[in-house]
Amino acid sequence: MHWALNESFSIDFNYHSTKIEFAAAVISNCGASSNRLNYIKQLQRYIKVDVFGKCGKKCPEYFRSSKQKAQCKEIIAKEYMFYFSFENSICTDYITEKFFEILKYDIVPVVLGGGTYDYYVK
Repeated sequence: MHWALNESFSIDFNYHSTKIEFAAAVISNCGASSNRLNYIKQLQRYIKVDVFGKCGKKCPEYFRSSKQKAQCKEIIAKEYMFYFSFENSICTDYITEKFFEILKYDIVPVVLGGGTYDYYVK
């Protein structure tokens, strides 16, 4: 398993100070067994969470192909403090690209799944 690395990360930089939005997710499977959209709807009663992809708002105009999904996440990472990396299914040791790909950006991933995520971000 390979995952992205944020090579520009610095413990001394306040990444939070440059953000204008709170939390976002990119979701294309609206009927996932993890029930993630319902969970996000419950959270939206208390905090602002923007959903992009087939289950939410369209990302900027140039987010039209799977190749450009990374560009959408890059834009989200520049504007948002938190990214919801919620899996389709909650299975033991199941972690997908939703978690690994977001690690290269200056955004805090919030996870929902059955994996041991802290093993990868020590």
